[in-house]
Amino acid sequence: AARPRRGSLCTAFEELGHDPLWQPPRARPRARWRRACCVSAAVGLGLLGCGVTYAFVPQWLIQKRIGSAAVDVTACLLEIGPHADAQIRPTARFAVARDVLALPLVSYQATVHGFSARVYFYVGAEAGGSASGHRMFLGTFVSNDTVSIDSKEDLDAELSGEMSLPDPTALARLVSRFIKQPNITLEFSAEVDIKSHAWGWLPVPLYGITVRKALVLPAFDNFEPKEVALEQIVQTHGAPRRLNVTATVGVYNPTPVTIVMADNFSLQVYYPVHGVDYHLGIVRVPAPLRLEPGLNSPVGMVTVEQTEQNAVALQDFIATYIGPQEGICPAGVDTPSVKVRMAEGYSQSALVREALDGFSVNASFRPRPLYFLRAITADVVALSKVSLEPWDLTVHLRVTNPLPQRVHVTNVVCTAYHLNISGPVLYVYQRDEKSLDPAHYVLEASESATLDFKLDVFNDEVKWAVLMKELLPLVKEVFGEKQIRLGIRLDLTVRIDDDYVQTFTYKNTELDGQLCFSRFEPTRPCGGLEPPAGAGG
Repeated sequence: AARPRRGSLCTAFEELGHDPLWQPPRARPRARWRRACCVSAAVGLGLLGCGVTYAFVPQWLIQKRIGSAAVDVTACLLEIGPHADAQIRPTARFAVARDVLALPLVSYQATVHGFSARVYFYVGAEAGGSASGHRMFLGTFVSNDTVSIDSKEDLDAELSGEMSLPDPTALARLVSRFIKQPNITLEFSAEVDIKSHAWGWLPVPLYGITVRKALVLPAFDNFEPKEVALEQIVQTHGAPRRLNVTATVGVYNPTPVTIVMADNFSLQVYYPVHGVDYHLGIVRVPAPLRLEPGLNSPVGMVTVEQTEQNAVALQDFIATYIGPQEGICPAGVDTPSVKVRMAEGYSQSALVREALDGFSVNASFRPRPLYFLRAITADVVALSKVSLEPWDLTVHLRVTNPLPQRVHVTNVVCTAYHLNISGPVLYVYQRDEKSLDPAHYVLEASESATLDFKLDVFNDEVKWAVLMKELLPLVKEVFGEKQIRLGIRLDLTVRIDDDYVQTFTYKNTELDGQLCFSRFEPTRPCGGLEPPAGAGG
């Protein structure tokens, strides 16, 4: 077939019709618009991806590293003032290893200029410091410290600031848990602004980054790890049916928190006997009470109130405090701790009252080691110059006044048992105030003295059938002395300041005594004891 001539109009249209790049003139603007839309969409998606990455990736990375950080509260001051306000001034050590700070392919330096954080604690179920139960807002912590971070170095910084406590109810619940629990969990939630530079030159500001951190603090655990212990009785003062005792006690603070109570407060003291709580008195703590980390020796005053209802409890408390002994040794060394319950706190400060509202703690009170009975001996005289009886038996008790106050002995009931407290009775006697010369039976403050008690050998006070088992060898040897084993029950009633009367019950299951047999009245008590201040009764 004949081909059209080159250059003809038909040839031109045919060539254009087969050109894949050729379009009609009106279609060219539409293609440019579509290409612009595609480019814009790609740029928008890229910017959106960068924005999402900028918004969430830094926060995810920071939160992950905050979670791996070691945070220790090195110091914290909790002061409750008398004007219904409270401030907590904590100092925390913040440590993060550089391998935790490092980011892939990126080195950086960052600075945080101060921040504020909301602080929460947990009430309800909590075990081993794990956060569970209901979260309760405590206060807002504000720090103006600057923290500098370099991804090439370990971070070890201290942060200090102040935390306000707007809700006294929350403080009261925190204080209660702080005393009762072995530890408490605090949670911090803060928004921080971070000014950082990647590779040392590219600014990457991060604003409003939310960080959260749970922190476990050791608490008092009802004072069980190291029990409250009596250190020294400073002063005692007796009044009718009331005894005021001022003493220092050892209180161990296992926490990093220094607690300051800037107002006086008081607590009611209860003592359980056979499942029933008896009210013993009131403990008053003068301001300021400052409990720093470690061992403290605050001063307190306990008012013991005698009533008909708590007489049995007071006797049991004293007997438990002194404890049954075995041998001549300080009382209170092997004695189990005395359990008391302190509750119903009161203070003139509204905030302290809120903090003590509902407060109740079972505290273990460890006695202070003290000597009460130092020696017990007896003299048997065959021919007494002061008695017409053929036998004369005098018991010598070497005792120590544990109080820094002069006391008068008003009544004594003593029972001695052969070999041990489960053995047969050797002798038993009772002396009341009428038969005890007040000039002789007196103990000065913290004084050790010998008290003599002459027994009635014909009035069943002496069990001769048992005593002769020990005395017969001495009779055969004409005269002499020997060591014997015996058990002792002693009820010693004393009067303090001529007003307060209290009975101290003492029991020694087995101890060494001394028995002396003489023809005439000895010049010194058996066993070489110091002679008493006056004649016995």
